[in-house]
Amino acid sequence: VMKNLFVRFLRVDEEQADLDTCKLEHLISPDTATRAQSLLDEARPLACGDQRTEARLNLEQGRLERFRGREAGPLLTEALELLRRSGDLEGELEALHALADSELDRGDTIFARQHLEQASEINAAIRSRVPEAFHESFDSTLVRRRLATTELRAHALEHEGASTTQKDRARTKDASCRPPFAKIV
Repeated sequence: VMKNLFVRFLRVDEEQADLDTCKLEHLISPDTATRAQSLLDEARPLACGDQRTEARLNLEQGRLERFRGREAGPLLTEALELLRRSGDLEGELEALHALADSELDRGDTIFARQHLEQASEINAAIRSRVPEAFHESFDSTLVRRRLATTELRAHALEHEGASTTQKDRARTKDASCRPPFAKIV
């Protein structure tokens, strides 16, 4: 919603609008979030059965729910399905990315990884249509940078989980080596 406001009404270029929207997402107050919700509620009837518009509204609603610390999965999943049906690959990529972020928030690295892999496949398909001379520019767009950041976050959580599992195994092994009733210092 904010990105569209910046691009359509303030005539900010799309990449700058992405950057500004990202910054706002991290600084927005609960009151502003409530007003954004009202705007989404007012915009919903305007979708008039347009799958792509409805999907984008669900995507923004899901992002807002995630910001509020609420479950965003169902809205983001619905947005993903509508975007797939409408053939909006870029939107599908964004929805998969938002789902992965939401899942990582809950510590679910398995589903997050699946969604990130799907997003990477779509990204590669879109990139294959871009002339080679523009690949560097394509790769540096905010959506692609965010995707890379989420990949790193997933990797870190997976590594952290693996480390925790290794520590748990080591503790169990240490405990099993102790004689019964041994004093643990």
